[in-house]
Amino acid sequence: MTLRELALREIDSSRRLGLAGSGSFPDKVMVRPNPGKCHIRRSRESDIDALERMYRAHEGNTIPPGYFPDFQATLRDAHTHYFVATVGEQVIGGGGLSSYEPGDSASLTFGIVDPDHCGKGYGTAILLARLLFVNPGTRGCRIFLQATQWSAAFFARLGFKWHASEQDDAGHHFLSGSHVVLPGDEKVFARLLAEGGVTLGFEPDRG
Repeated sequence: MTLRELALREIDSSRRLGLAGSGSFPDKVMVRPNPGKCHIRRSRESDIDALERMYRAHEGNTIPPGYFPDFQATLRDAHTHYFVATVGEQVIGGGGLSSYEPGDSASLTFGIVDPDHCGKGYGTAILLARLLFVNPGTRGCRIFLQATQWSAAFFARLGFKWHASEQDDAGHHFLSGSHVVLPGDEKVFARLLAEGGVTLGFEPDRG
């Protein structure tokens, strides 16, 4: 089973259970996010080589082996909103949103930071930018993810809650979790990004 299939199954399961969020982002966050100073924009075809090199550098360490074809497909998927973080002209990370339905749900997919730039707040910046992009509608937008054992603590510190654990066919373990972006949260995301010196090269979805 691929990560994408796991994410879609988690969305379907949560809809059946009628999961709904309460409170706003400041209430649920466990630690104050400190995004690293960078520029975040939509990905381009010219970014793919750099992103694939980053993935390969992590594979087998902080990313389980076997998912590189899924990553390649995600970068080229016209229905995935993939964003990259740059410092100067260098792409230093990226992250996507798939299965996006404004005002309802979306899935975080393949967030990654260059190993030489990890621990500098760029992953936080990429996450906050993706949360800022989504349209919460009037009732909120539930954001799903599949986290590895290496990334689970990062997302938990930022308020994500775990619903279940999964194991793929190769025996790799993932945690299924979610977080609800509510109306008004976008102001918090925008302020945190601005305070960190993060500039944006895209418009949030407010249509």
